Amino acid sequence: KNYSAVDCSQGNSLSADYQNYCGNHPGKSADYWAGAKKACDEAGMRLPTQSELYSIYEKKSNFNSITSISFAVWSSDEYSQANSLVVDFAEGEKKKSSRASFLRVICFSS
Repeated sequence: KNYSAVDCSQGNSLSADYQNYCGNHPGKSADYWAGAKKACDEAGMRLPTQSELYSIYEKKSNFNSITSISFAVWSSDEYSQANSLVVDFAEGEKKKSSRASFLRVICFSS
């Protein structure tokens, strides 16, 4: 899914995007995690949790379309003001990543 960053800086706190997508730890002017949430929402879907993503990683050989995924994917889980949780499909790791990083998005049906 293609997406762009959301402005989650304090100066933008009255915007609908800020209130709907910046979560409990706003702060970045270019927040790609919030942008990923927005893109899924606009598609009538949602970001999966880190546990849901890791479950897919563990079973990825059962899914032809994702066996070649070799990058980190956003989850819906926040870690801090600057980081949210991801699953790195290349390494098979659950970890945190800067919300200013442009990572891949997989949306789940709501």
